[in-house]
Amino acid sequence: MDANLVEVMQGMSLEEDKSIVIPQDDTFCAMERGGRSLLGRLLNPECQNMARMLRMMPKIWKVYERVKGIALTRERFQFVFDLETDIQTVLKQGFWTFDDWGMAMERWVEYPPKNFLQTTVIWARLRNIPVNYLTLKTIDAIAYGIGHVKVIEFDPEKPLLNDYVRVQVIIDLNQPIRDKKSSLCQKQARESRQHHSNLAETLMPLFAPSVPPGFQPHSTVVASEVFEQMRIYMSFLDPEERRLREAKMKKTLDELSRDPLA
Repeated sequence: MDANLVEVMQGMSLEEDKSIVIPQDDTFCAMERGGRSLLGRLLNPECQNMARMLRMMPKIWKVYERVKGIALTRERFQFVFDLETDIQTVLKQGFWTFDDWGMAMERWVEYPPKNFLQTTVIWARLRNIPVNYLTLKTIDAIAYGIGHVKVIEFDPEKPLLNDYVRVQVIIDLNQPIRDKKSSLCQKQARESRQHHSNLAETLMPLFAPSVPPGFQPHSTVVASEVFEQMRIYMSFLDPEERRLREAKMKKTLDELSRDPLA
């Protein structure tokens, strides 16, 4: 038997657990390949097919003859490009999705920082900003609620030709991402506090078990879909369980009454 094969077989013995040592030799290293690549991770590998993504994205990028995809783990991957210009084109086009879920992608670096593939840059559209608050400071404050602000495409001295303002922000991919986010100006908050300073007093009677059959209670204080979920939560027949839920609901409504921004 070949001496090298004997050594390998001995290393696989269950009697000893020896670490496999990779030689410090350039021929074992993929640094050159890495310099021409993008690394990425699927943000929802349960719903994204890695193999299909590696086949499809080069076609979407129109570089399928000049790039190859490599599955590194179940969620991490690498695309190795022939041309630097193709890498720049892919990165310039921003945040990419596949199977309706996002993919984090960054340029390969030899020593990745702690937040590598944990953030991404996106463009967001801010709509319906009240005319009295259409200022650069307001836009910056709203954009800051989405992520770290990089670019704001707004100049108060120039015409605004679209019904939205574009902002570029860095978002944390470890936090849930919403496709929409609402904002509330302080004047609106003061009005809300004035009108609904006691939410428990306003809403709790609508959850009473004595509501006649066939009567569908509703409220203009909260959104209809929110109120419906509250009503379902309170529609519990067991007296003790209902008493506990009433106490929890009242506590929550009292806290919201004191914090109109919530």
